[in-house]
Amino acid sequence: MLTVENSATDAGGATRFANEMPFPTLRIGADGTLLYANRGSWLLLSHWSAEIGKPVPKEWIRATQESLAAGEEREIELGIGFKTYLVVLVPVPEMKYVNLFGLDVTRRKQVEQKLAQNAQVFESASEAVMITDPDGRILDVNRAFCEITGYNRLEILGERSSVLKSDRHDAVFYSEMWRSLRERGTWQGEIWDRRKNGKIYPKWLTISAVRDESG
Repeated sequence: MLTVENSATDAGGATRFANEMPFPTLRIGADGTLLYANRGSWLLLSHWSAEIGKPVPKEWIRATQESLAAGEEREIELGIGFKTYLVVLVPVPEMKYVNLFGLDVTRRKQVEQKLAQNAQVFESASEAVMITDPDGRILDVNRAFCEITGYNRLEILGERSSVLKSDRHDAVFYSEMWRSLRERGTWQGEIWDRRKNGKIYPKWLTISAVRDESG
């Protein structure tokens, strides 16, 4: 049985306000009894199989008691199906209960996982990859870039990409390259560059512009 507290009257209307929150707001006594839960707590209560006046799961009783004993807030990440909540326990020692506030961080976790996947692909790519800002300053490079050019990552970050220029191409060549980037967002072709040790070598280069909301 799932029960969610739906009281609309208390000091200052705090319960009414809590019930309007879309995220979990709960109160657990020192003995582990669930004292209050707002409407936004339905998924969490269903996951716990908990109801008002009954104990919460043992691990949450332990977390409640530890938070009360220490008098300190605790944060616990909780996965429920495809949802991820960051649950913050706020102890109220003088009242012998803990307030729990849950924040839905599902989207943030998905973005973090996507970034981690992209970083893994970036670092493990066999082709050299370099990321620059619009002014050509190097923001990041992968392992293959370092192996090909002889530069280590830390010494090349912040440098301009022109540090690799071989001086074998004239101004017209670079003018056409930038025109292509401005008009089509990409350029591809053979180019001569210079390694850290001064050796000049040919490579096939693809440049892609990644634009933000403002273009």
